[in-house]
Amino acid sequence: MPEANWIASDADFVDYITELMGGFAIPPYVKERRKGRAYLVLGARLNRDTTRMLLSDFIYDAAKPAGWALLPNANAKEKRYCERIGLEVIDADWLALAGEWANPEQEAVA
Repeated sequence: MPEANWIASDADFVDYITELMGGFAIPPYVKERRKGRAYLVLGARLNRDTTRMLLSDFIYDAAKPAGWALLPNANAKEKRYCERIGLEVIDADWLALAGEWANPEQEAVA
């Protein structure tokens, strides 16, 4: 978790959203590099408009299908959104996945 040692004003947020909606928030080299790639979404619930808007902009021009989203107990709104942008929902918690990967000798938890 990032340290809470910075301040952003409402005006900063509005400026960023305006840039995002205009397609200016993503640098040109990222726009070129993201084409045709598949993505793995970890640790982000997709139940907020801002999160969905950012993800849509990040993965624009992605591969078909666009990738996967690890969403334990995804709600209907998250499932519809993922289907619309081409992400396959996997009912799994990324922390459990990371824990098993980081500790291969530990018994897997079902």
